[in-house]
Amino acid sequence: MLENAIREEKKQIREQGWKDGLADGKSVGKMEGRVEGRVEVAKMMLQNGEPLEKIKLYTGLSEEQIREAQKELQALAN
Repeated sequence: MLENAIREEKKQIREQGWKDGLADGKSVGKMEGRVEGRVEVAKMMLQNGEPLEKIKLYTGLSEEQIREAQKELQALAN
């Protein structure tokens, strides 16, 4: 009986850990998706000649992130 209770407890702990991990993964994935979306907007703005400060304001990206997006665009153009 004690062994069954221990097994059941371990099973519940594993299941909860799996659920927690899944929730964390979804949260991280959503956050990454939002950043990727903002980077795509920044790329469009760069292609349209918008100034860096305006891109920072509209996307919330850092100057470094925008410069990296600009490098990606340049690499695609070559």
